[in-house]
Amino acid sequence: MTQYNPLKTLPYIESTSISSSTAPLLVHDDDPAIDIMTDLQTMQALRIKMSDTIDTIGYELQSHDVHALLVVKEEQTVVGIVTSEDVFGEKPITITQESRMPRNTITAKMLMTPIEQILTFNISDILSARVGNIVATLAENKALYAIAISNSESSEIPALEGFFNYMQIRKQRHTDLTSPTP
Repeated sequence: MTQYNPLKTLPYIESTSISSSTAPLLVHDDDPAIDIMTDLQTMQALRIKMSDTIDTIGYELQSHDVHALLVVKEEQTVVGIVTSEDVFGEKPITITQESRMPRNTITAKMLMTPIEQILTFNISDILSARVGNIVATLAENKALYAIAISNSESSEIPALEGFFNYMQIRKQRHTDLTSPTP
């Protein structure tokens, strides 16, 4: 059995802009990592505003049959990710109990994982990596998702090239990963 080493990750970032395919249904550990990345060069990412409510977010997740949405503060500035687990899991219950606020007033800003807490790859490393490298990196870092960025000389803000989602990878591999639970 081939051993896959975790990839080098980048320092966490404060924000990223969205860079201007259909994923294969089944992947194996030695397939190119790009096969499991939601590639924002070929696919429009679903975005929500920081002020969108939990009901709006839940509707967007379900109506588009996705597990994650990018949270933006301006049209192109990504500040976080909200997942189906954030919306339909324990997080909203905890927020309502701790703040004594109605569930329908919970916003994306309260639910999201800030971009600076998300595992980050350089897209150049992804282009030569394998699925097994991504799986090993997610498992080692106990991460449920990661992003891939590129740096541009024309902008101080790195461009978001794509992202990886544990649930999507799990579906595509038809197996469970090594439990990367935070």
